[in-house]
Amino acid sequence: ARAAMQPLAQPAEPASGLAPGAVLRSLASQATYTAERRLGAGAFGTVWLCREGQRGERRAVKLLCTGRAAALAAEVEQLRRAVEASGEFCVPRLYEAAEATVFGQPGS
Repeated sequence: ARAAMQPLAQPAEPASGLAPGAVLRSLASQATYTAERRLGAGAFGTVWLCREGQRGERRAVKLLCTGRAAALAAEVEQLRRAVEASGEFCVPRLYEAAEATVFGQPGS
């Protein structure tokens, strides 16, 4: 049986005042994502529905709270190894795990 999920802390505030229409750029692949709407927030950050710039595909993008990103690095690496070993993942696809920067806000 699955254990019930419990929140770890109060939901985080939206990262850096991100707003619909803001453009994110991956520092690893240079891919761009335009924020459409905030899907949710939790202890580690916020999740936004975004549209990928090149192909126009919709993706859920998780923005980690600055203080939490470093603490999660080991967990992300462990998850990658588990995915490689089993060939399975609990979500349809992890496209990219990388640092990103907001380089455009609507109206700026």
